[in-house]
Amino acid sequence: GAEVEASHTHSYVDGKCECGETDPNYEEHEHEFVKGKCECGETDPDYKEPSSGGSSCPMGFVAILPMIVAATLLLIRKKR
Repeated sequence: GAEVEASHTHSYVDGKCECGETDPNYEEHEHEFVKGKCECGETDPDYKEPSSGGSSCPMGFVAILPMIVAATLLLIRKKR
């Protein structure tokens, strides 16, 4: 039969070794990113470090937009 070379240490990348061996412990899993990192060590490609500017994040702006609109409407109403 095919002899397996015991001296070879598998270095798995995405569950596969360069020799073609698959990692028996590797499971495709949904990454759960916490602050841009998964427990498996994978990093989220879409993760952006929170910037010190604060308002440069579009999501932050969207979150305060209704408050800006409401405040503007109140100001307009008060002027009449």
